[in-house]
Amino acid sequence: LPGRAMYGETDSHPSGYGQGNGGFSGTPLWKLKQQNHHQALVQAAQQAYLDEQEAAKAEKQKLDAEKEKSQRLIIDAVVHPVTNPRPARHVLVKDLRKVAGALNINLPTQGIFADGGCRSLVALFDSQGVAEPDAKAAETCCRQLPVTLLRNVSMVPAQNCIPAYVKAALLKTFEDLDLAVSGIGRRCAAAVAFVVGRWLFSAVLGRCIAVLFMEPRTSPDGLPLCHLATPLAAACATLGPALPGAIVQTSPRETPGIPEVMGHKLDEGNEPFIIMIGSPVGTVFSLQELLETGRHFIHRPRAACGEIVAKATERFAASEIAPDEGTPAQPPACAAVAAFFREPDDEPGTSRKGEANPAKRPRVEAGNMESVRLRHIVVRHRDCKIPVDPLKNKAATRTPMEAETLLRETLVELLKDGNHRGDSKWAAQSTPRIMKAIQGISECKSALKGGSQRGDLGWLGKKDLERLGTKEGFADPIRALSVGEWSDVLHSEQGAHLIMRIA
Repeated sequence: LPGRAMYGETDSHPSGYGQGNGGFSGTPLWKLKQQNHHQALVQAAQQAYLDEQEAAKAEKQKLDAEKEKSQRLIIDAVVHPVTNPRPARHVLVKDLRKVAGALNINLPTQGIFADGGCRSLVALFDSQGVAEPDAKAAETCCRQLPVTLLRNVSMVPAQNCIPAYVKAALLKTFEDLDLAVSGIGRRCAAAVAFVVGRWLFSAVLGRCIAVLFMEPRTSPDGLPLCHLATPLAAACATLGPALPGAIVQTSPRETPGIPEVMGHKLDEGNEPFIIMIGSPVGTVFSLQELLETGRHFIHRPRAACGEIVAKATERFAASEIAPDEGTPAQPPACAAVAAFFREPDDEPGTSRKGEANPAKRPRVEAGNMESVRLRHIVVRHRDCKIPVDPLKNKAATRTPMEAETLLRETLVELLKDGNHRGDSKWAAQSTPRIMKAIQGISECKSALKGGSQRGDLGWLGKKDLERLGTKEGFADPIRALSVGEWSDVLHSEQGAHLIMRIA
């Protein structure tokens, strides 16, 4: 009819969707269009989120694959005696990416940061290495170092991700830490190692000692390869008698509060490792002893640090002298930090140096199995959950350090069997040394088993390992073992362990 709208017709609406009845549902057409538009926006946002999650998952898988192919950093530290307040403290961060992600800090991804290798931080702060010791300075630096370093590294321009700018960021970090402890009025000695893939950046301040040991690419005169010492500061070169062929690097800077900063490119296959020691240990230890200890306990930082600290403590007790003039007569806090770079397992059928070895069975790639079969030696101590020897039904009275000392001595004997990494046939057997060690000191009912089953824990899954000890301190090191390889000294609720992966 003229002047009247036909059924279903709509008029314009200020919303732009029109108005009127769009059908028999009773919902106006403009409302239906608005709902459809909103639904399309929601679906687009959901799809974008899913795409972002998929891209993040793919990037994580790529990084994990690159990590498996890149060298792994094995780190640990020992400080003894532990007093309150602690004059010596350490920082051990295996994966700085996780810390940066938790703090919403974006690390560079260009230049030397482009590879998927490890991003790790190792540091030792020792207030005993200055004229006026104050434990608060070491504690403050220890707490603020990771965040301060990450923020300074994140500010490196994308087009300048080169070693010189990373060293500048490390130097700026020490300037920031110096401001943080200015209110205390005291400083502390420090040694810091920042690992970016195959690059090692170091900073040493005061009387802390940090030495990098590396095998040369070629051996002069056809002699067996031997690690050479690279002191990471001028003061480190004066530690004990110098090693033959040592690469001594000096720095003209002697200003208090300014560290000596260096950068080193680590070659593939030369098995480098770093040892840091506090100033008291540096007065009774030589470079040669550090080298021998590191080589003897290769890839076992807990055992290496424990050996260094134990020997230094014994020497101070025997001499009954204070490490520095003006310090009290009580025993100093001896501190050591060790970091070993380990290459991925070789291809099946090759030895550690890549030479053909057909006598060995194919290697089992470390860390790829859901469950592992283990043989172990456990020593109880008074701090474990149940400090009782189940075989003799006697209470354990030894300290954790005494338990570690006993296991280190046992490990020295066990390593005389040679390197059998990846030899599954050898791992399934039990040598006389292994049988004697398990029967002699292991405080576990598995030590009563006969033959090659002695000390055998059977197959253990991921949850079984984490039930025994912490994930990072117990489960992860075990799953990273190669078949036929003895572990470092590990701690669980049962006590201190030496563990071999059988399969």
